[in-house]
Order: sequence, then structure tokens, then C-alpha cells
Amino acid sequence: MPLGSLQISQMPKYGGGTEPDSPARRPFLRVCRPICGLRDCDAARASHDPRRSYPMRIRILVVDDHELIRTGLRLRLQGEDGFEVVGEAADAASACAMIGEKSPDIVVMDIGLPEQDGLAATRTIKTRWPKTRVLALTGMKPGTVARATLLAGVDGLVFKSEASDYLVRAVRTVMAGKVYFSPEAATALAPTLREPPPPMPATGEGKIDLSARERSVLKGLAEGLSYKELAAELGLSVKSIDTYRARLVKKLGCSSRAALVRCAVRLGLVSL
Repeated sequence: MPLGSLQISQMPKYGGGTEPDSPARRPFLRVCRPICGLRDCDAARASHDPRRSYPMRIRILVVDDHELIRTGLRLRLQGEDGFEVVGEAADAASACAMIGEKSPDIVVMDIGLPEQDGLAATRTIKTRWPKTRVLALTGMKPGTVARATLLAGVDGLVFKSEASDYLVRAVRTVMAGKVYFSPEAATALAPTLREPPPPMPATGEGKIDLSARERSVLKGLAEGLSYKELAAELGLSVKSIDTYRARLVKKLGCSSRAALVRCAVRLGLVSL
């Protein structure tokens, strides 16, 4: 017989009563039928455990001027656990209007949009909604677009020929605060990084005036660390990291994480 809950009961009195220490007055154990099996009980307790955590949903806006491609992207992303496609847009103006309305976490956007292209739209988005990530998609020739995309401030780039394999990974990587380039995009970008970099803002005798702490923060941000991770590594508060980042933006003129990465590369703090 399976064990259930144990209950202590008293024997009833008979007639005029029994002696206090007689067996009839002593408590006995009665085995009750279990309400549920052990596993069921554990599952029931877990279902009501307030400490259980659920993955945060990633809100995505899809932007492409071809309806068929938008539909394919939506179906691919919507079927992924933790993803929610909150809207679709066919051009930059509609995309900006929808960002203001839906507040997506990330915009998956084609570069070759009509009227205002995706790179110009990216600059607009980064200016008006700096916390919104932008993952660029393109079907253009790799060599003509990779560097321009990086300079526009996107958080990642995936070529449409690779989207089925790398799109989901790209979204998750970018939402983790890192920069993502698919293999074809990285291959196209590598030669452009060997070109002489454009001049950077300078102070004093032609040198960038960054303190040791500012350099440490810049290096950590360029390596993809989150504010919390970087704060723990440097022994600072998250608020202090945000303050240092604001100083770096002002000194270097870098308004996006991708721009900070480029500055860190030029200063020799990180390598790609």
C-alpha cells in the first residue's frame, strides 16, 4: 500500500470510559490515501511557485518592401520560442511610425527600401529610439554594403541568402547586447577593416584624451559585455558604467555600440 499522509486519531470511548493509560486511549496511526502521487504534488507546488522565471519575450518589427519576404520572416520568427512579431512595415516612414506605436525591442530591416533606404532609416531610429536594436538584412553584393552598414550604426547584419540559418541566432545575439555579423557578412567586412581608418576626434597634441577607466569601459563595451557584467568586472555600479559611456559618446562622437567598437579597434583596445 503506498504511503500517503499520516494522521493521528484517538480511539473512541466505550461505556463508562477506559483507563487513561489503557491501549484503547492511546493514539494510533492511520494511513490515509494519498491525494496525489509524489511527482504530481511536486508539479503542483512548482506551478504555484512565485520564484519560477519565464523567458522575456523579444518584440520584433519586420521591415521589407516585399510582402512575400515579410511573410516568410514573420513565420520564421514567430515560430521561435520567446519571439513575438508585433508588426510589419513596407518602408522607413511606416517603420518609424510603428516603432513609436509598438515599441519593439529590435527591428529586422531590409537595407534596400524604397524612398529612404534602410541605412538612413537606421540612423533615424538610433537617433530617436537609441535603445531599439537594428538587425539589417540585405540581398546586395557583400562587398558593396558591409562597411556602409557598420558605419550606419546597425547592431548586426545578415545576408538574405543566409537568413534561414542565422536569422534567429542573430536576433538573440543582438538582444544580448552584442554585435552580430553572419559568416558571409563578416567575410565581406574583413577586407574593409584593413583600410586606413578615417581620422578620429582629437584633443591636446593630436591624441584622444581618455582616462584609464574610460579605456577599460570602452574595451568592455566593445567586447560585448552588458552594463551589469562590466560593472561587476570593474567593481563599479551600473549607473557609473552608463556615466562613462556617456562621456565616451561625447569625446569620441560614437552614438551606437557599433561605433564604439570601431573606436576601440582604432585605439588598439580590441581586435576583430
